[in-house]
Amino acid sequence: MRHRKTSKTLIEEFEDALKKGTGKAYLLVKSNPRVDFSKQIFRACIHNLDYDPICSCSRALSLYEMIKLTINPEKLKTKLIAVFRGRKGVYLSCPQLDELMMLFARDGNSLARQVLYERFEKHVKAGEGYVAADEIVQLDRLDGLIHVAGMKGKYFLQHANGWENCDALSYLQKYFRKTDLKQFLEQTAVKDRYIRAYLQAIKKSCKERDAWRKKSRKLNCSKVMRMVDAKQRIPFTWAQVASKKAIKVLASRLDVETDKKKIELILSFFSLRKFPLDHRILIKLAKTGNERVRRCALCALEFFRDDEVREFALQNLRKKKDVGNSLQLLVRNFKDSDYSLIEKLLRSETDRDKFHHMGLAVGSIFNKHGGKRCLKSLMMIYERGYCALCRADIVAIMMRNKVMPKRIVSEAIYDCNLAIRRRVRRYITPAERTN
Repeated sequence: MRHRKTSKTLIEEFEDALKKGTGKAYLLVKSNPRVDFSKQIFRACIHNLDYDPICSCSRALSLYEMIKLTINPEKLKTKLIAVFRGRKGVYLSCPQLDELMMLFARDGNSLARQVLYERFEKHVKAGEGYVAADEIVQLDRLDGLIHVAGMKGKYFLQHANGWENCDALSYLQKYFRKTDLKQFLEQTAVKDRYIRAYLQAIKKSCKERDAWRKKSRKLNCSKVMRMVDAKQRIPFTWAQVASKKAIKVLASRLDVETDKKKIELILSFFSLRKFPLDHRILIKLAKTGNERVRRCALCALEFFRDDEVREFALQNLRKKKDVGNSLQLLVRNFKDSDYSLIEKLLRSETDRDKFHHMGLAVGSIFNKHGGKRCLKSLMMIYERGYCALCRADIVAIMMRNKVMPKRIVSEAIYDCNLAIRRRVRRYITPAERTN
């Protein structure tokens, strides 16, 4: 009974670490070879457990490392290949499965290679050529690239409205240090019409993007006002080129505008450029009942370093109102007394989404205001957070301030976020690396 209870506790501890993606999950599997974690690992493979699966980092390598440590890794691989083969459509967990198939194939699993190619070819015919393409290129290098580009080019010849990302080759270039992919495909295209069609699709996409950027930069204040009247979002590119005079004209409209949607659109623009008028206008809007307007106003206030802005942020924090956005105001208005305030706020927050938003803000604060006193707050975010991307910032702040506990170092080497692994391996000594 005692052993069973211990195993159950281990499984629960493992499930929590697996959801978070910390290296603790790997260490638990490694140090407990007699405990069967395959059920939990299988579930993590077919369901992306990251806090935000849409913009998460890949967990495939981390999962594969744990698969290889399970009691029967081949059985688990076979089960995953069967699930992968039966999947229809594009799921949030499928990119993770695509990469797992690539890793299986790289280790000699011919069936994994076959189903990966089948999935790509099936989707490219449906106009979804991005599915599994990256993994095929990683797996078979230049041969994989020719296959992917050729299949996509064939589709483009049959469908005039086919589209390819103008940055597709730039993205894939990171896998090839010695080969210029564009030059390689241009040479191949001389004798291959499908490759030619693929390159033409990229060229067409680049022209469309450049035309849109040019058009956005040519916007003047009157055109932007008409966009606001039509309740259209102001292009972010205009923020880079707009004159100070135009910015003031746009800001002054907040004095007379009553439509909440239009106010929100104007305020959204001022999360990109500093609001040129009195910041008290923003504070007033940040007190309104409309949540979207309020949060946009708070984002616009982030540019200001001012005692009044700080006091407004503290009022909100005392009331636990818009805590994440209000914490962001402390980035430019931080004082030493805020260390304990931040600890208290993090400790009392039980809502997962609100805690994540607070973690983002605290990361921004301690990126600028570090010191050893930030460790308690950083540890709370590390231990309780479920976002691997946010954890990378937390780990980086710990390293920069030289407050990273040894336990976290040993976990971080096996984190699901590969960026964390790379940073930590540069941080530790060669002797620690081998242990």
